[in-house]
Amino acid sequence: MKPKPLGASLGALFLLLACLVPVRTAFAEDPSWKISGSASYESGKFGTGSRVTTLYLPLTLKYYLPQGDLSLTASYLFQEGTNVVTVLEGIAVPIQKPKNAKKKNSAVNGLGDTVLKGSYYLLEENGRFINVSLIGKIKFPTADENRGLGTGQFDEEFGMELTKRVRTQWTLFTDFYYTFIGNPPGFDLKDRFSFDVGVAYRINSPLTLSLFYDQSTALLPGGSISSDLSGEIEYRASRSVRLFAELLIGLADGSPATGGTIGASVRF
Repeated sequence: MKPKPLGASLGALFLLLACLVPVRTAFAEDPSWKISGSASYESGKFGTGSRVTTLYLPLTLKYYLPQGDLSLTASYLFQEGTNVVTVLEGIAVPIQKPKNAKKKNSAVNGLGDTVLKGSYYLLEENGRFINVSLIGKIKFPTADENRGLGTGQFDEEFGMELTKRVRTQWTLFTDFYYTFIGNPPGFDLKDRFSFDVGVAYRINSPLTLSLFYDQSTALLPGGSISSDLSGEIEYRASRSVRLFAELLIGLADGSPATGGTIGASVRF
């Protein structure tokens, strides 16, 4: 079992605490909150030879700061399929090669992992440059690892998110993340590098279409990468309420074959 670098935990915690520096200023002004909820359904074999379906129900509370934001996500999970996969932030991933595992089908449900995320707005576009945000994230193992709903270990993630508006209607996205994966006893999971690229087109004031490509490295030595293509439509019902829906198509063995999400968010 590989040791987790101490710097991973301390670094993620430092970035989260850095986002708290302007809190006093924020409360002196007008605090801005957002609550969002969604339901995500995914189905696929994930390289295991047996179909796995997952229903992921996250609820996120976010607080906007002058130079960043903080969010806390709790979730509930329903999963049906083989016991050689687990769930990382709502996504089923293989954690043991089928040839080395005694597979057993089951249907389970329960609390998912809890995620604390902080973003620091390093650079703002201001019409000429790009938006750059630094990301720090800690996953708390609140899911039951014995039922395949999580690994039972802490994960820490660092990342960078970049956006650039092109003209009035187009926005380009690219994100990079590195996750230090905690190891359950008896496993040797690898740390994960992920990236995505995307484009959004604002059809009119309330309606926006987006297209994203995501890819992540395998958690198992010799395992398949995860890559998928997703399309999203967002409708701004009012100044504070947004509705969204997403369809996903897997492009690799380590990805779900199909998936979909519906959700809403309210700012107050």
